[in-house]
Amino acid sequence: MNKTNKHLFGRSDIEQKNHYSQTTLSEEKVLSILKSGPEVDISDIRVYVHDDEIHLEGQVESLQEKTMVEGLIKNYFTEKLFNHLGIRRDQSELNARH
Repeated sequence: MNKTNKHLFGRSDIEQKNHYSQTTLSEEKVLSILKSGPEVDISDIRVYVHDDEIHLEGQVESLQEKTMVEGLIKNYFTEKLFNHLGIRRDQSELNARH
């Protein structure tokens, strides 16, 4: 019987499955730390972990909340952090400008 391996991103199927399970676990750990922050709303925050890097995307309510999220992660993780969180603008503020 001829056995062939598909390769995704240079990994065999088995290696790829292990990579994703480890990545998912790390993302879950990051999210659980963020959930523990008393004033952090994680409903609009997406976390991606890849090659010892943590990437944050989405929006938060204020610069203070963005800084708090970054501080929580830096307190618990040594991976490099890329904080791409935007600050949500109040709709009334946007209407006042136009």
